[in-house]
Amino acid sequence: MLNFRAYPSLRTLIPFLSGILLYLFFPITKLYAFIPVLILFLAVGIYLYRIKGQLWAIRSFSIVTFLLLILSGYGFTFWHIQTNHASHYRYHISSSNPQNIIGVIDDMPIKKGKNWKLTVEVQYVADTSNTNSRNFKNCTGKILVYLPIDSLTEQIRYGDELAFNTQPRAISRSNNPHTFNYPRYLFFKNIHYQVYLRSDEATIMSHNNGNPLLQFAFSTRQRFLSFLEKYLNQPATLGVGSALILGYKGHITEEIQSSYAGTGAMHVLAVSGLHVGLLYLILNTLL
Repeated sequence: MLNFRAYPSLRTLIPFLSGILLYLFFPITKLYAFIPVLILFLAVGIYLYRIKGQLWAIRSFSIVTFLLLILSGYGFTFWHIQTNHASHYRYHISSSNPQNIIGVIDDMPIKKGKNWKLTVEVQYVADTSNTNSRNFKNCTGKILVYLPIDSLTEQIRYGDELAFNTQPRAISRSNNPHTFNYPRYLFFKNIHYQVYLRSDEATIMSHNNGNPLLQFAFSTRQRFLSFLEKYLNQPATLGVGSALILGYKGHITEEIQSSYAGTGAMHVLAVSGLHVGLLYLILNTLL
């Protein structure tokens, strides 16, 4: 039997993870419902801690600490979900009118067939057709943007600031049963809305607005990706190879994705280049 006293980090991790799972099944959307409970447990914990030499107090303090760790995991998950924040753009958009949206591409653009798939961090939203309007509001949150690949968008990169006018749509699940729950996957990545644009509906306002370190990493990955695209001619080989080596999922076709999902090996495609590099270092050291 596992002795939890020998693993204090495990005793901390288990209730914290339990709090995360608790939020996923019983979420709240308002912080005021959580704060009073947290304050109560903190007050009780402080009171019990100040009682010295009493066995009941020591045991009660352990229970309260356990519950506080559960609440910490619950609160951490609440704070991580961006739609729980009043600054999220969903609270500043209309369900009937197009919105002017300005945001920065915060991930490497992915080619999906004839379209770019972009993750954009929203910065400003205005319910008006005037892009110079003072009605723009500071916002947060991510949105999925699909743009056709053509001469106007061919050079789009991480860190580019985009402006576009459209009406965001909530990401819905496919009606086909037993399919991959894509909206739930995006939910954990804090992406809840998407837009489909023509290339002339998006304007690149400026460049190099991202993290310089990430910008260097993405540009380096793009160079290696170009190398793989040059020498791996088969789409299936290129898709799996770029996913395993570089962590790039843009070349994975729906057929490949369905095949891996059907065999329960979808997690293999989640292996990134970092994992491959670590495995190489371990094997190289052992051999």
